[in-house]
Amino acid sequence: MKSILEYFDALKAGLNTSASNKGVQIPLVEFATSIESWDALPEMAILIDFPELNEATGHSASGTNQEKVGVYLHCILSNRVEVSELKVINLASFVKRLLVRNRWGLSDIGIPENIVAYPSDFKRGDKGFNCWTVEFSQVVEMDESLLEEDRALKSIFLGINPKHDSDFSLIATNENPPK
Repeated sequence: MKSILEYFDALKAGLNTSASNKGVQIPLVEFATSIESWDALPEMAILIDFPELNEATGHSASGTNQEKVGVYLHCILSNRVEVSELKVINLASFVKRLLVRNRWGLSDIGIPENIVAYPSDFKRGDKGFNCWTVEFSQVVEMDESLLEEDRALKSIFLGINPKHDSDFSLIATNENPPK
């Protein structure tokens, strides 16, 4: 995987597909900060948030870096829905079940871990919402940066108390490594 955006797109598509396979249509699954008008939200939505990206936990067997991505899925339901306080708990429970062993069609991520759900304060706009947040983490294998070629070590120079570029001496290159 080259970027977290690739993971986000797979997570979003995977949530929609998994819910649809169980006969549930979620009107909106989107990144939480991309919502422009809270009043324009549908009665039910899942908003995705990435509150943390932890240090690499090591390398996989293939040698790629591993990052642990923290994910919040804000399950929101409009207060206009009858008994929304209970129905939003059902929505969060449903979303939790979608997460179990789900890799969103990607081979280079682990299964969701530490899945928990809890009520959260998410009332915005005139109509307001009830919200439960489903929180989990997932290990993602990241390929090297797209800038890897630019960062590759091409030459080694030595300079003792250099003041100018001309004070450095070339001691090795990729084509002529030191022996």
